[in-house]
Formats: sequence, C-alpha cells, structure tokens
Amino acid sequence: MSSSRSRTWRAAWTHFGSELRDIEAEIEGIPPTNYRYNTKEASDWSWSDYGEETDDMEADESARMTAIWTVIQCKQEGMSDRETAKFVPYSHEWVNSRWKEYQKEGKHTEALSKVEERIA
Repeated sequence: MSSSRSRTWRAAWTHFGSELRDIEAEIEGIPPTNYRYNTKEASDWSWSDYGEETDDMEADESARMTAIWTVIQCKQEGMSDRETAKFVPYSHEWVNSRWKEYQKEGKHTEALSKVEERIA
C-alpha cells in the first residue's frame, strides 16, 4: 500500500478506567495535504450590527407576525377561532381579536406582506 494513498492512525485512549493502547486503523484514499488553517487571509465577509444592513426582525416580532398571518389564512379558509388557535401559540380570544382588527380596522397588512415576502 502506498503511503501517499493511505494514512495510519494510532491512538491511546483511556475511558472510564479502561485503557486501549496502540490501536491501528488504516484509512485509504486520503491524499496528503498541505492545508493550514491560519492563512492570515482577509475574509470577504464581516459581522454587522443588528439591523444595520438588513431589515431582520427580532424573533418574538417574527413569531407574532407569523401567527397573525396564520390567523388570517385560516380564517379566510373558514376555520373557527378554536380551530385556528391550534396553529398559533395564542388563545382563541387572541385569534378573534386579530381577525376583527384585520377585517374591520384594516390592520396587520404590513405583517401579511412581510411574512409573504419571507416565505415567497
């Protein structure tokens, strides 16, 4: 077997008071490499502050908007408040309030558009 095509791994391992020594295993097909992890090469990305370059929303805001979107979709399909509440982390009273706000007051259109934009 060619040494460039296979590598031998040796290890001594102690686990729960048991010892295994000089275990050998051959792994074939791994070519020799010269990779180094610290190349000191500049990255082409960088960290940014929350909201600086994106319009990402907080997790709780995202969850609430998704719940509102779910309520409106379910209610438009003819589901009851109790049936709809099974799909959101809120009560059937909350479902009813959001549905009334949407139907009678025209609220939550921004939530609908944001959620649909994200899932499209």
